[in-house]
Order: sequence, then C-alpha cells, then structure tokens
Amino acid sequence: MKKQTKIVLVIVAIVAAVIIAGSFLLPKANSKLTHGTMGASGGSSMSKAEVQMRSDLVKDTIALKRLITSLVTFQKVNEKTSRQIDSCLLLFQYHPIMTDRAYNGPMIDLRDYSAYLKNQNASVAATQVMLEGFLNGREQDEKPLNIGQNLYGFGVFVQQVMASDTVLQIAAADIDRFIEKIQKKRKNFEDIPLEQFRNQLLVAKLMTTAMVGQNSSIAMLSKYAKTINTDNLVYKP
Repeated sequence: MKKQTKIVLVIVAIVAAVIIAGSFLLPKANSKLTHGTMGASGGSSMSKAEVQMRSDLVKDTIALKRLITSLVTFQKVNEKTSRQIDSCLLLFQYHPIMTDRAYNGPMIDLRDYSAYLKNQNASVAATQVMLEGFLNGREQDEKPLNIGQNLYGFGVFVQQVMASDTVLQIAAADIDRFIEKIQKKRKNFEDIPLEQFRNQLLVAKLMTTAMVGQNSSIAMLSKYAKTINTDNLVYKP
C-alpha cells in the first residue's frame, strides 16, 4: 500500500504542477474587483452598485471576457466532478465500503455534494448570462433586482463550494483507510476501480481549488457579491 500511495502522490503532484502551470493562463482577477468602488462594502443602493459594476466591467472588456471564460470553465469542472461522483457511487452501491458504517459516511457526503453542485448549476449559468449581457450591451433588459439576485446566489454558491470541497479529500483518505484495513488481512489485496475513484477525487479537489483560489476571477466576483447591501437583499454567507 505504501508503494501505491507513493505512486498516487506522484500522479497528484504531476496533476498539481499542470494545474499550477495552467493557472497562469487562467483569467486573472480584475483589479476593480478588489480596489475602489467595486471593493467598497455596503451602504450604497442597489441601483448605484449596479451602475458602478456595469461601468467598471465594461471599461475592461478583456477582463470581462476572461471572467466569463472562468465561469464557463468552473461550470464544466463542477459538472465533471458531479458526473464522476454519481457514476462511481452507482458502481460501488453494493461495495463493502458503502455498507460499512465506519467508512460510508464520506461516501454519503459525496452524494450530497454532487447534488448541491447540480442544484446550483443554474446560478453559475445565470451569472454568466448576466455578464455576457454587460459585454454585449444587453444589460438594460435585466431588472436591477434580478441582477442582485444573480450575484447573491452565485456568491453563496462559491462560498459553499470553498467551504465544502474538502469532502473530496476526506473521501479519498477514507478510501485509503478502507484499502489498508483489507490489506492487513489480505496482503496482496487491490481494488483498482476504487483506487481510480480515489485519484479522481484528488484531482477534482485540486481543480476546484485552482478555480476558486483567493486571487481568481471567480473568488473576486464572489467577494463583490458580499458588498451588496440593500433593504431587500443582504448577502449572508
């Protein structure tokens, strides 16, 4: 098992290196999302906040396009992670790890995490459409409250993902514990499908971390959502 663990660590390290290298190509955060009017918190009416946001974003169309690209990538990463979890849990529904109460807790948490990603998919899509409207000059078709609700929902979603994606790493570690337990009784025991699932979870965790990292465009937009403060809509993480 130690040898297999070392191999997995090497694989994960390689994937991490690729992600880190690719992060230089990922959209960078618009400085206006962290400084000046877009970073100011509370106190302004929704209409003023929206006018300022549209103004700042449209001034830098390149940054806006990159932000939209980030959202598209983020959505694809979430969809892939959800599909992998669902297919593997279906495959392992009668596996001993799913029936052993000492190990099935993280697997159940994975199911809930996957369901959350799917349920919140519309929030990412709505935010993407809203930003595309800014880019193409269609923002006048949107009611101010809808824009606020889009940002509110998206901000909550990103914060929840940042707080909950540890379930991927926890489940991967749980799989390792389960395999080690069996190997104590059966020295040459291997469960390749389960080990592959473990590797997928680790890669998904790395990808998610890269997408919602502190300096990413998505993280900056989520932080901006916290600045929304009106009588009818208050962001509460």
